[in-house]
Amino acid sequence: MTQSSAFFYGDNLGNIHKSSMKIQSLFINSMVIILMSAALFGCANEQRPSGGPPDKEPPNVISFEPAQMTKNYSADKVTIEFSEYIQKATISENIFITPRLTYELDWSGRFLDIQFTQPLETNTTYTVSLGADYTDLRGNKPTESFSLTFSTGNSIDSGIVKGKIFESMPAGIYVFLYPLNALNKDTLNPSVTEASYITQTGSSGEFTFYALPDGEYRLMTVKDQYKDRLFSLGTDGFGTTWKQVVVNKARSSPTIVRCGEAIDIIAPALYTADPLSQRLLQLDFSEEIDSMFLKPQFFSLKDTNENIIEDIRFTAIYKNAKNTKTVYGILENALDTSKIWKIVCNTDIKDKAGNKIQDSLRSKVFKSIIEIDSTKPFIESISLRDSSKNISLYAEMRILFSTAVDTNVCMRGISLTDTKNNKSQALFFRWLHPAEVVITSEDPLYSYQWYEFELQHKNIRSWNGQRMKDSTQRIRFRTIDSREFGSIKGELYDSLSISGGQYILLLSQKNAGGRTPNQYTRILPKTGDWTMNNIPPGEYILGVFHDANNNGKYDFGTAYPYSFAERFLTNPVSVSVKSRWTVEGVKVFLQP
Repeated sequence: MTQSSAFFYGDNLGNIHKSSMKIQSLFINSMVIILMSAALFGCANEQRPSGGPPDKEPPNVISFEPAQMTKNYSADKVTIEFSEYIQKATISENIFITPRLTYELDWSGRFLDIQFTQPLETNTTYTVSLGADYTDLRGNKPTESFSLTFSTGNSIDSGIVKGKIFESMPAGIYVFLYPLNALNKDTLNPSVTEASYITQTGSSGEFTFYALPDGEYRLMTVKDQYKDRLFSLGTDGFGTTWKQVVVNKARSSPTIVRCGEAIDIIAPALYTADPLSQRLLQLDFSEEIDSMFLKPQFFSLKDTNENIIEDIRFTAIYKNAKNTKTVYGILENALDTSKIWKIVCNTDIKDKAGNKIQDSLRSKVFKSIIEIDSTKPFIESISLRDSSKNISLYAEMRILFSTAVDTNVCMRGISLTDTKNNKSQALFFRWLHPAEVVITSEDPLYSYQWYEFELQHKNIRSWNGQRMKDSTQRIRFRTIDSREFGSIKGELYDSLSISGGQYILLLSQKNAGGRTPNQYTRILPKTGDWTMNNIPPGEYILGVFHDANNNGKYDFGTAYPYSFAERFLTNPVSVSVKSRWTVEGVKVFLQP
């Protein structure tokens, strides 16, 4: 028994020892796997250590291969080293190679290899550019783009075009450059033809094109929403220069340019027509209609059975107070409920961008109802708040009603009084439509004086005869102290002798504190002396542009058919306006 027991115990020790060895082996193997996985995971998820102040440092390129302006280059890749780890997904849309080459990207930490997948042309100058819209791991973007130029031959095209986009937020705007020596300038359409040279601006708005041959170029700025390196009319913002860019003996003049917003080119359409009562019809459009077309003569009714225009008129057309795409039409009489009706919009109706309504989408069929509308009117909003101060001497108040009102009766219930002298002021009423009015004083008001608008609610009578509750609403305000105003006197110079057009001076307030800055305008028929009076004290920026077509606004040019932009001042003048003081000798130069 003892031997047997001893033998049995020794055999178990051996098994236990073997099991222990297996467990150790499994443990070691598991740790190796865990450590390898952690290492791999760390490589795949490069990131800055947590803690410390937030990273706001913009990324930049700190080294590259080949060297700038290398000749006889024969390798099939370019290597770029960044100052920090980059969000790899943001790079691909920010690489520009001219002339165009296909390529693949290969990353190793902060190093990027741009591997060419097609042979380089002989005796050709290439430029590899990085736009300024890529980011580091914290979302910081570079302040400017980067370009690397090399040649496969013994010489390098050395022409340079430098410029700046003058916009408040220029980062990410694309710059297209087309060599006109190889293109037909009259048929060049950036919507179908990709530019030979493309770059992108950073927050500074500055851009540079290197390695250009001598010649004439067309430069365009594009807010490329699709990032397809083409201009999409109606989607992309656009701008261009006021003259062609010329590279002569490798040199060109500094280029200044702006970039506007996308232009609405889509025609409006009537979506639905729904009766809300016997005489009230709701019309829903695809976009806001210009208020000048909200008049009864632009709408008509047809009996669909007879297919003839009925002599049933609208007495008023007005917008919804909260949704400007919705329009209401008030009928002179109730419609026959046994008929099917069609409302037809006049072909001249336009949206706010000037696009005419679609011919195939300007009518809708509906069936009238017998309900009677007895809703009382009310005031949706008033632009002028009670007890307001520093109001312009040409006080303005905008009133928005819930429905169309009797304009004549309404005007008789609105007055403006000088509270110091108890004197009524003459008013001018500008009705945008029967539910919205802008009221201004016909003459300038006294400086630093309290006034009172009075609204008699009993005079606010809607189209259905309903009135507001009989009460009186008063809105007091104090005008600005014009004694504190200052003036600016100066002279405008134009380095070019241009006939026609006019000059528009724009004085904009600095440091508006998050509010829309005050802006003052002076139109000059020609260069020479000018004066701007009644300017509140403060810090301002003074700019100017040549309004070549006299339309009162800056034109950014057009992409196709092509037209130049208007000239503008590149370095706006800073002006400090002081109370009761005239700033003299302000010289404004409009350079080419």
